[in-house]
Amino acid sequence: MSESIKNNRELYEKTNPVFNTAKMTLFQLAQQGNTHAAKISEKLGLTEDTQKSQSFSMGPEEEMTFRIILETRYHMMGILAQDSGFSVFVDLPCGYTPRAIETAEHSSSYIGLDLPPVISEISGIILPMISSEKQSLVRFNPVDATNGRSLEKALEDVKENICINTEGLLMYFSDAEIHSFLENIKKLLDIHGGCWITADPEIMPEHIRILSAIHPGDTNHDTDSILNEKADVSVTTNSLMVRYGHEKEDVEKVKDILSEHGLKAERIRIGSHIVATKAFSLLTPE
Repeated sequence: MSESIKNNRELYEKTNPVFNTAKMTLFQLAQQGNTHAAKISEKLGLTEDTQKSQSFSMGPEEEMTFRIILETRYHMMGILAQDSGFSVFVDLPCGYTPRAIETAEHSSSYIGLDLPPVISEISGIILPMISSEKQSLVRFNPVDATNGRSLEKALEDVKENICINTEGLLMYFSDAEIHSFLENIKKLLDIHGGCWITADPEIMPEHIRILSAIHPGDTNHDTDSILNEKADVSVTTNSLMVRYGHEKEDVEKVKDILSEHGLKAERIRIGSHIVATKAFSLLTPE
């Protein structure tokens, strides 16, 4: 990161959602007891102060909601990928999470894809944390998710079926970028075979339902504003996002959009894929 960016952190947050979301995701995983995440956070120099947005702060209820969703979804996506039966876990975007370490521990192949600044920063930290006999299972490649050629090149030597995981990305795209991304996903699956999993379209209903569970009877939550301010960029505006209270018609709309790109969608109930969530232990009886 250049000195000019370091000296104007608020501007950097406004123009780069990776800075304010991917590292915050890692830091929250560390706070929730993930030992690998804690080690990565330490190596990146992350602290409570570095991870506070300069332009927005959440109340305790919103913070707890994000923690519950983050932990639940992180573990759920990992379990879904393992259960898919496909050989290669393609993490798009990989961010700063310890997923590569955890995947290698299960003796599965992992390819982390993200923007060049993320890859250059995280690859040198994570690879030394993996045992020497399993390092060959993991690699990182810089890509542009809306550039099909960069994605194909990153996976050009992969011979096995792939499971693409997309977590925390789709809400940042415009409709034009969504269509480019879906075309790229279809092309990768045509080449390699496998599946694509994501929970991104339903992030808004997730937040409202968990907030409502913490505060029964209160569904008056301006979640769209919370998500936009948390990321410091415009999110949840494209046609792939599902709205709270409109799930039925919006899910059908999403399926239609995916079908237009030759993708067959299945909506999975996650109950059997949820593990014990440490974030719940932080809730008070009230």
